[in-house]
Amino acid sequence: MPDYDVKKDRRYLDVLCFPGGKVILHGYYDYNYSFCYLETDIARYADLSDLIDKIFFGDWEQVYPFPGFAYDVPAYRLDYFLNDGKITQYSSSIIFESMGALANDGTAGKVIDKAIKDVYAEKVEYDEDQVRAKLIDMKKQIAESEDLLFEQKVLPIERELSKMQYLVFGSENIRELYAECRVLAGNKYSAYMTLVK
Repeated sequence: MPDYDVKKDRRYLDVLCFPGGKVILHGYYDYNYSFCYLETDIARYADLSDLIDKIFFGDWEQVYPFPGFAYDVPAYRLDYFLNDGKITQYSSSIIFESMGALANDGTAGKVIDKAIKDVYAEKVEYDEDQVRAKLIDMKKQIAESEDLLFEQKVLPIERELSKMQYLVFGSENIRELYAECRVLAGNKYSAYMTLVK
């Protein structure tokens, strides 16, 4: 049970879209407590909008400790946050950058459901050798960056990585390199925050 008064009006939704079609919807409060964790398959459902609306606005009885997700999860990640009645989409799992507020007039679930479908509908063509070389260079830049220069050196790379999440649907080698870059960026962020506190 929570040992403090959980702010249930501050809700988060992580949507993880995996290459094989598995989709995870994870609803949680205050970063610390989960109240909904659902695994489904993109081919098995017609519409998740009602469930998404319930995650943001419904009542949930049980609360579980937040399991957390590592940055190396090989999935396309969509992040949403409800606060003061507004749902905001974020673009980065390390530094939250707002992508704008969504309407909460009954359309939020439909908008997010469409975003999930768009992930699987999107076809991105890229030269694998060029992308591999780019990811190797990114990994090197992150690894060699001084911890205190996170905002100047690593953050711009992380922002670019957050726009390349379609690569998790590519080859295993590309997915591994991408995940390694995200893990390194996450580690650099943790080290940076430790130093500036």
